[in-house]
Amino acid sequence: MLKLLLCIVGIFVFSVSLLQLRQQRLSDRFEMNRLHDRIEAAQSRLWGQQLKIATVTTPEALTRRVQRAGGVGAMGGSGGEVDGAGGVVGGRPWLDSRVSPARE
Repeated sequence: MLKLLLCIVGIFVFSVSLLQLRQQRLSDRFEMNRLHDRIEAAQSRLWGQQLKIATVTTPEALTRRVQRAGGVGAMGGSGGEVDGAGGVVGGRPWLDSRVSPARE
C-alpha cells in the first residue's frame, strides 16, 4: 500500500512539473511572438524612412531643390556645371588650391 501511495505521489509531482514546463513554453512563445511583432514594426518604420530618403535624394529631386534655391546657375549649363574631365565649377577649377574665392 505504501509503495502504491509513493508511486501516485511521484506521478502527481511529475505531471505537475510537466504542466509547469508546458506553461513556461507557451509563455515563452507568446513573448517571442510579441517581440517579433515589435521587430517587424520597427523594420517597417525603417523601410519607410529609407524610402523617404531615397525619394528626396534622387538626382531629379536634388536638381529641383537646387533650382528652387537659386543655386549654381539653375543647373542649366550657364557655367555652373561640373566638368567631369577638367573639374571646373562655375568657370573656375574646383581642385586648384591656388585660386582663392576671396580673390575672385
